[in-house]
Amino acid sequence: MADAGYATYLVGGVIRDQLLNRSKPPDYDLATAAPLSVIRTLFDTRELGRRFGTIAILTNGHRIDIARLRTETGYSDHRHPDTVTFTDSIELDLQRRDFTVNAMAWDPLTHTLLDPFRGLDDLHAGILRTVGDAHQRFSEDSLRVFRAYRFVAQLGFRLASDAGFETPYPFPSSERITHELTSLIHGPHAPTALAIMAQHGWLSRLFYPQGDPHTWPDWSALANQPTEFKWAWVLRTIPEPQWAWLTLPKKTKRWIRHVIAHDFHWARCHMTPADLALASQDLMNRGFSGQELAKMQTQLMDYVTHNPEENTPDGLDAYLQKTQNETSQ
Repeated sequence: MADAGYATYLVGGVIRDQLLNRSKPPDYDLATAAPLSVIRTLFDTRELGRRFGTIAILTNGHRIDIARLRTETGYSDHRHPDTVTFTDSIELDLQRRDFTVNAMAWDPLTHTLLDPFRGLDDLHAGILRTVGDAHQRFSEDSLRVFRAYRFVAQLGFRLASDAGFETPYPFPSSERITHELTSLIHGPHAPTALAIMAQHGWLSRLFYPQGDPHTWPDWSALANQPTEFKWAWVLRTIPEPQWAWLTLPKKTKRWIRHVIAHDFHWARCHMTPADLALASQDLMNRGFSGQELAKMQTQLMDYVTHNPEENTPDGLDAYLQKTQNETSQ
């Protein structure tokens, strides 16, 4: 686009991540003064959002998202702007963004970093600061509150101020919240981010909207939990009806229940009836069927988890005999 006479800039998280030397694969986002009609004539494109001036360029098997430089006003739904106005000013475009560390642009022609809000200083200091007034930024798009906590968890940044965070803005969609929380709890600094969320009242708003009293646990052990246990660790003290709104896959929710029920015991959580020394047919030959068969398999798995040396046909038969004797007494 620059060759066609339209200023084009690299923007977004890729600049932040490159400056932080993060090794994650970059997602390239461009901002341009070029009209979408011009971009379509120059590249193989896919539509993303005509109203917001966004389009995807497909080149060499890669996708690059590009957006028209724009300003935005009015956010009546606390998520999307009511009015979008296209502009040729990169400074005005950066002014609408969430945090200073995300409000930088790279000019590839002049090899210049454009940083009108001193995001580079905040990046070096490890500070997360909103562009302009925090309350205004969060009122425009309440998802930015959750993005802030996610950046704390992923990058280890500290908030420049608590201002604006304790206001009960309307919730974004459950899907958006679930996505941000999933990224948050897998971040290396998730315990810190969760503690700040609890301090600001957002965890209570999410999981105890009726104002039920709740004492949040010490989150520090979360960092040592295996990836498969992290969601269960976060939800372990919260009754399931209180987190049913999370848009996690059904399989994930079943796993969370399973892990909590078995107290995070790694071997037990990963055990299946196939790991027992007595197969299903063996138990059927011993008179078990249907729900009684499933119940006994669960009981045997619980038993051998704590007595692995007994996971032999003789050991399990001895256990079956013992339980039958106790039942008959």
